[in-house]
Amino acid sequence: MENPNVDIIFHLTGRKIKARPPIELDIDAIIASAKRTGTALEVNASPDRLDIRDEYVRLAVKAGVKLVVDSDAHSPMHFSFLEYGIATARRGWAERRMF
Repeated sequence: MENPNVDIIFHLTGRKIKARPPIELDIDAIIASAKRTGTALEVNASPDRLDIRDEYVRLAVKAGVKLVVDSDAHSPMHFSFLEYGIATARRGWAERRMF
């Protein structure tokens, strides 16, 4: 996030549901860094990832960090996954103005 060419952090925890657990991270430090640098955090809508979880979205919202909902599309039909990312963001109390 300190690199001026970084605008968004994708796949924050690296999790893949039923394949790879999320990495352990200091979410408070990451959110503070994202806030300081103006870096957005991805809400990945793919059913295989659903990363970041709603708890982390809520912390980001509370800190005023921008979020990006992403379908992680690898084909046009994957755009339908966006509804899952939007639902995760809403569970974390994100509002349209935060994107």
